[in-house]
Amino acid sequence: MYTNGSPAPGSPAQVKGQEVRKVRLIQFEKVTEEPMGITLKLNEKQSCTVARILHGGMIHRQGSLHVGDEILEINGTNVTNHSVDQLQKAMKETKGMISLKVIPNQQSRLPALQMFMRAQFDYDPKKDNLIPCKEAGLKFATGDIIQIINKDDSNWWQGRVEGSSKESAGLIPSPELQEWRVASMAQSAPSEAPSCSPFGKKKKYKDKYLAKHSSIFDQLDVVSYEEVVRLPAFKRKTLVL
Repeated sequence: MYTNGSPAPGSPAQVKGQEVRKVRLIQFEKVTEEPMGITLKLNEKQSCTVARILHGGMIHRQGSLHVGDEILEINGTNVTNHSVDQLQKAMKETKGMISLKVIPNQQSRLPALQMFMRAQFDYDPKKDNLIPCKEAGLKFATGDIIQIINKDDSNWWQGRVEGSSKESAGLIPSPELQEWRVASMAQSAPSEAPSCSPFGKKKKYKDKYLAKHSSIFDQLDVVSYEEVVRLPAFKRKTLVL
């Protein structure tokens, strides 16, 4: 039973023990080509939910959606029986007034994380077949300082390159995922079939990552990021010899 307020008299929601979930109607206008800054997923019930919200993006600035919110309709169209790719495309191509029917996530929302990492490898999301949304990825080079905004997803963190003019965050592979990727490539023989994406079979992914503890992985000495600390500006004392 979904409702915008109290259940109507005589409705099934008044039956003792029946769950009532409130629906929010969210409306906003999209007048630019700026991405909304969200990615979607289907949960275990095959319901469309907000997987992540990119820090600094349109939706993040509005505060209209939160991770875990369930989307029921997009501009009056029921999202049932639609794939994630279809829904992402619909959200991307929609312009003008946008209307969403949403069941809010009632779980607590954690504040944004802030930490800094120095990249030890070059990364281009357009060349990454594992990233859930290439447009949401963050391109960086070895030596770039990345401010980590969110790492709730064990595979994909959110960050932005220090000194960049781009305010919104993008997706980057977590250290665990990047190290798994490098180790898997090193251990794969030419005769073996390509490894499957870890996102469709998470248990298989975790089993594969046990390679971290193997002698081969140890020999690789993989380092994906180096944590650094921002120091306040200070004056150095001049030593006269």
